[in-house]
Formats: sequence, C-alpha cells, structure tokens
Amino acid sequence: MFDKSLFFALCEKYNVELSDSAEKPMIKDRNGVHPVTTENVSRIFAPCQILGDTLVKN
Repeated sequence: MFDKSLFFALCEKYNVELSDSAEKPMIKDRNGVHPVTTENVSRIFAPCQILGDTLVKN
C-alpha cells in the first residue's frame, strides 16, 4: 500500500523536487535539468557491481 506521507517525507529528506509541469522523469546534473535518458542511467549505474551483498563502485 502506498504511504503518501512517507513518500513526501523521503522526497524532503533526499531533496527531491516535485513538479506539476514535468511530463517525464527529470534529472539535474552539471548540464542543468533535463529528461532522464538511457545514457544518464548507464552513466550512473554502469560503474557499479554487486559482489555478494555489497555494492562496489568501479
């Protein structure tokens, strides 16, 4: 079940900005704010490996 108050609390804790006008998921990086692309996801998660129960950054 979705806990709306928990969702908003986590957004506040992790500095997630909410928008009424965004039509797609957005990301903020050194190039500004833009829609999330496959390249963004690859750049963020590709350097990571899971070894056992541990996430290791390459």
